[in-house]
Formats: sequence, C-alpha cells, structure tokens
Amino acid sequence: MDTLKEIINQYHPLSDDSYEKLKQLTAKKMYNKKTFLIESRKKSNKFFIVTEGIVRVLVTDDNGEKRTGNLLKAPAIFTNVDNVRENSFLFLIEFECLTDVTVYEGNYSEFKNLSKEYRDISLFHISCLESAVFEFLYRSTILFSFDATGRYLYIKNRIPDIENLIQLNHIASYLNITPIQLSRIRKKLYSK
Repeated sequence: MDTLKEIINQYHPLSDDSYEKLKQLTAKKMYNKKTFLIESRKKSNKFFIVTEGIVRVLVTDDNGEKRTGNLLKAPAIFTNVDNVRENSFLFLIEFECLTDVTVYEGNYSEFKNLSKEYRDISLFHISCLESAVFEFLYRSTILFSFDATGRYLYIKNRIPDIENLIQLNHIASYLNITPIQLSRIRKKLYSK
C-alpha cells in the first residue's frame, strides 16, 4: 500500500486525480538524525509529511534556551507557522529530526494553490490545520492538567518505546521537567 496515501486518508480522502496532483508536488526524502528541517528565523516555504521517524518542535524561550515544544511521530504533517499566515513574523520555532526521518516534502504555496483548485485537497488542508490546532490544545491541556508523572505516562502511551528512540533529555524537555526528575519518575514507576 502507498504510505503517503494512507497518511493523507487519515486526514481526508482524496480522489485519484487529486492525489496524483498532490503527489506531483512532493518528493520523498530521507534526513539523518540531528538535521533541522526548518530553522528559526529562516524563511521556509516547505511542508512535510513524515512517514517514518520522530521530529521535535523546538521553541526558543526569552532566555535563549531551546525547549521541546512537541514531538511529532510519524505519521505527521507540518509546515513553518509563517506559511499558514502571510505577513507574520519569523517565529523562534525549529523542527529537528530526533531519529532518521523519511518525509514527503513539497512547496507550501503550490499546495495552497492546489487546495483552491480542488475541493477535496482543500478539505484535506483544513483537516491538517484543525489537527494542528487540536494537537496544540491537547498538549496544553496535558501540560497544565497533569503532574510530571501523568505527563510521562501520557507520552509513554502515545509512543511506548520512546526511551529506545530518543534521548532522555529530549523527553524531559517535552515534559517540562529536568532529566533528574524524569529519572526519579522512571525509577519509581519501574521499581514497582
């Protein structure tokens, strides 16, 4: 089965014609761990459909410290925030591969133009944007509603083998705790 088509259908099914048009906009690429797909303060007009791997969203705080704002495990779709809203400022957001990553990469402007032409691509686009908003709200709810152990159990439920895939300090940053706190939580949970 076509992995790209499977991922797209999770958001909104496309006709064969629309799918071929969208597929023509993309190129399958592989990136190594530690590669930045989008760097902060740099204009990027690309969108990415992740078919394998984990990408982290890095946010730079007021002190210049980089924190993990989110973890995107395949299947995931994202673009630079600046692409969604024209004339916005360059956000201090970066997308870094935490594992080797396979993506379908395309030009976001061309994708937007295609979504104006094809209704089902437009509905797919809307569904991707809605999913991003939902993910942000859900992540915020988890962050503010659960204690550190609850947040850890949430990410373990979402990505069961996460400790085998990425460094513990990245997990701790995602959970908004220190690596020492994460070690204590893991020790407490696994010593039972």
